[in-house]
Amino acid sequence: MKIGIINMYSRNAVNYGNILQAYALNHYLRDKYPNADIETILWKNEISCLRITSYTGAVKKKIRKKISGYRQPMIHEKAKELRQELAKVFTSFADSNIALSDKTYNFYDLKHSDYDILIVGSDIVWRQSHNIINRVTFLDFTNAVKSKKIAYAASFGCNYIPKENKRYVKKYLSSFSAVSVREAQSVDLLHQIGFDRAKHVLDPTLLLSESDWSGIEKKPKQIESVGGENCRYAFVYLLEDSWESWEQINVFCKRNGLVSVFVPFIYLSYDGSITAADLRLENCSPEEWLWLLHHAECVITDSFHGAVLSTVFKKKFFVISRINTTELNFRMQDYLQLIGQQDKMVDISTVGSITDYQWDYDKIDKILYAKKEESISFINQSIG
Repeated sequence: MKIGIINMYSRNAVNYGNILQAYALNHYLRDKYPNADIETILWKNEISCLRITSYTGAVKKKIRKKISGYRQPMIHEKAKELRQELAKVFTSFADSNIALSDKTYNFYDLKHSDYDILIVGSDIVWRQSHNIINRVTFLDFTNAVKSKKIAYAASFGCNYIPKENKRYVKKYLSSFSAVSVREAQSVDLLHQIGFDRAKHVLDPTLLLSESDWSGIEKKPKQIESVGGENCRYAFVYLLEDSWESWEQINVFCKRNGLVSVFVPFIYLSYDGSITAADLRLENCSPEEWLWLLHHAECVITDSFHGAVLSTVFKKKFFVISRINTTELNFRMQDYLQLIGQQDKMVDISTVGSITDYQWDYDKIDKILYAKKEESISFINQSIG
């Protein structure tokens, strides 16, 4: 049996959540199905992968962008250099830990591949854009590939499907033998467009145990430079850059007797936050990122996987709302509601002492254990 996993991992990705969720599902399936040939598929996200769902709308959008002088966000030269170095670190982790396809597929290759089962997931594989839908992540290989189609913990990223995309989403998912989504609210979202077979499951990072994750972590050498062997620190991982947020985080850390250890998202703007933290690790490997999160006194993040892996390691954590991409807060809100920790999504400036908050991991673990059993059952029944 040959199983191919399709998600948003690529050789160009330098996002910790992206690579760790790709590792988690790949590792879990290879461990539970040792006799199967399982690999994460490398694929090219090209124009041939896209379906225009409203031609008139797409043309109007293109014209509006051209008139308004639309440009892609600029990346600081220093960020470009660091990204190149970090990409090597991420590639090394993937080559050592993830079973990947020998080739990089285009859409035509995927239409004629020999996989017995295709699994799409997890992470935001079903991100929605007006007038366009990605045919690869919806496994639109009609009348070509004969693979069984499964979605595991697929995410829309937000709680919205554009009107012009709805019939395509329903059409594509109707050809799946089993569909599961990462956010509970996505079950209702699909119900609204007439698709009623979706199940709610956990992100694959939660299929692995704390010992599974600690088994691959690695202590960064730089950590002892800010506090010695037993440094008490707040691990800060933000996907949005804000000098105002950093001012608030620094006040929080001083109030709670913590140093700040910051791993930047490589596309940050390189403004004042370049010197805001007590320790800034710019070339941090996924293994080191895990160690930093695991051994922190508390975690401050706006990252979905930052929050999820905080619960794996039973950490005290706070989630900061996104400002520029507010629709992505939906993912964190959904997860925090599942585990009964909605009060951990905070304005950090309002947080006094860490001791003012409670993290009941007996309760959290019971919730996640029951949901994990459901998630494993879905995988077993789907693969057969």
